[in-house]
Amino acid sequence: MTPMVRFVVPLFAASLCAGCTLTTATGFEECDTNADCGEGRICVEHYCLPNKTPPGCGTVYGRDEPNAIPFGAALPLTPGGQLDQSEQQGLNAFVMALDEINSNEGVAGRPFVLHVCDTAGDSDKLQSMATWLSDEKHIVTLFTSGSGQTIAASTVTVPRDILVMTATSTSPAITDLQDTHGGKVGLVWRTAPSDAIQGAVLADTLLNDTRGRFTGVNKVGIVYLNDPYGNGLSFVLIDALQQAKTVKPLSYERGGSIDTVISQLNDFDPDLTILVAFPDDAARILNAAATTQHLVKADGHRWFFTDSAKDPALFSSVNQLDEIDGALGSAPASGALANSPAYAQFEGNFISKYGVNPSQYSFTANSYDAIYVTALGAAWAAQDGSGEISGPRIAEGLTHLSSGPQLQLSPGQFISARSQLQNGMDIDIVGTSGNLNFNATTGEAAARIEVWSINVAGQKFDTDEVRDPPGG
Repeated sequence: MTPMVRFVVPLFAASLCAGCTLTTATGFEECDTNADCGEGRICVEHYCLPNKTPPGCGTVYGRDEPNAIPFGAALPLTPGGQLDQSEQQGLNAFVMALDEINSNEGVAGRPFVLHVCDTAGDSDKLQSMATWLSDEKHIVTLFTSGSGQTIAASTVTVPRDILVMTATSTSPAITDLQDTHGGKVGLVWRTAPSDAIQGAVLADTLLNDTRGRFTGVNKVGIVYLNDPYGNGLSFVLIDALQQAKTVKPLSYERGGSIDTVISQLNDFDPDLTILVAFPDDAARILNAAATTQHLVKADGHRWFFTDSAKDPALFSSVNQLDEIDGALGSAPASGALANSPAYAQFEGNFISKYGVNPSQYSFTANSYDAIYVTALGAAWAAQDGSGEISGPRIAEGLTHLSSGPQLQLSPGQFISARSQLQNGMDIDIVGTSGNLNFNATTGEAAARIEVWSINVAGQKFDTDEVRDPPGG
């Protein structure tokens, strides 16, 4: 539709835009949808009004061209006002994958553009940003990070037929989201495995270790973040451990007081505490525990960490590093641990581009894979340029990545993968994070779990072993 221009008296214009400053008294363009208004404006009661970019949005990666396929990302880059390095490295992986895909001419002759918003960890802000990305940038996919943020985003995206792809959200609650919106497949997908897997492996490591690392561990504390991630993982752990161990679960709020948790944990006097925390909260808890009677090594206490704490920031924020030296943790295993050529190329390119080893963060490879598989879903949707590239079509395309000829996810194999998908063929993708055998119903893939250890002298995380899910 070509927007029509009609005269509108200033009094009526002021009533539409109460509280804002009008830049013209001569008229407004009429509209039926946001598309009628063009960039920077939205349709309000059939008139085009300015739509300012929300604070935290406006960063653009890729090729912002008229025919670009629009992706969005709403990420908690600065929770508490401080840059989260794990999130930054995940974004770096997004951008590297996007640039590689665009250098290979994108999909159906169209490049990709990524509009990024920083939610600062605020779910209300995320929902507002997701709405803006949908209405203003017309995104077909939203990339999210963190279970709570992903669940919050889905309330905006699913009704709008926008695909959600997340590389870090592991809560089992995501599995059961009602996300089909009347379509063939769900609209929430993830390259990170559910914590139903990580929790089962962690518990099995404690209960059935053949190396004698947990001899004498009878009392287990579980200190967890009170959000969908922490609640989901702690539930799996409690259920798996409570028959064989004495378990004390204690929750805390992100950035909130930990005094009661430390006091109650000390009274419990655990042999080992599983800490489900991001680096900022983990450091606060560890620093408080280091001066508490029953929570120090000298009293026989040990820590076990989860994926969220695998971040080099821990080395600079924990006061008594000797208290965690040699402590174990768990995280989804990347392709590095299976001698994957795709991962080796990814790691080399990442270090060359950013000067950071991606293996020191839990979900960097998953983030890289997330962009690639979504682009491949778009390739299937395009079907030689004749198909609609929409959220539901990309989601349907993702169901065609787990059978057929096996291809390593890499820049060199992208062209072949794209060609086969655009010709209606299925392929079997092996990602840099490992095999991506997506369940078409749940939108997730199983994964092996790495058990890592803290190497204080080397200021790094070492792989201790890689475990399959119990019964897997």
